[in-house]
Amino acid sequence: LTFEASSAGNKPGGLVLWGNPTIEPSEARPVRGQPNIIVILIDALRPDHLGVYGYERPTSPNLDEFAKESIVFENAFAQAQCTHVSVASLFTSLFPLEAKEKATGYYNLKEDPLTLAERLEAAGYANAAFSTNHLVHWDYAFDQGFDTFFCHHMLPCRPLKDTVLEWLKNNSRRPFFLYLHYMDVHSPYEPPRMFRSRFVSPDYEPTSAAIRSGNPVLVRHEMA
Repeated sequence: LTFEASSAGNKPGGLVLWGNPTIEPSEARPVRGQPNIIVILIDALRPDHLGVYGYERPTSPNLDEFAKESIVFENAFAQAQCTHVSVASLFTSLFPLEAKEKATGYYNLKEDPLTLAERLEAAGYANAAFSTNHLVHWDYAFDQGFDTFFCHHMLPCRPLKDTVLEWLKNNSRRPFFLYLHYMDVHSPYEPPRMFRSRFVSPDYEPTSAAIRSGNPVLVRHEMA
């Protein structure tokens, strides 16, 4: 939020004071009862490859339309570069080392901090997580507060959607919290055939071939 002041005429402007400043939000529609909450995490999705953030290719028409009526963060950062640590922060609002502890050779989510799901469970919500990343799994204590925790590594979005809709049929009468974790744009990059000619460069190679060749153009695609 930036304010600029100028004088009315040729004389230089004087001191500008603003006492007891307040910023009022736009009038919001009242929410009756407990709203349903859905958190969608698309693993490894880059903002600079989305139209809403200025990407020139039409890769995200639905997200772009959704963004027009949403709050869009232009300068947001994850707490870590790896999934299992970053999601721990997402679930607890803590820094990674505060949310995780070493156990069985890996870092598990600590039991002490209350997670988002546990807080909503106490408020009467039905909670379900549907993860396609094997690191966001009950083996690492990510199921705290969830009534249902589904994990199938690298399951494509369409069959996952069917599983979620089936859960909703039986749980939509209560306020619910859904956590959906997608891996479709994570490596290895295998776009559906219908999109390969539209968005994949002709010189694209599979992951291992690109790394072995050392071609910077190919490596850039692999690391996107």
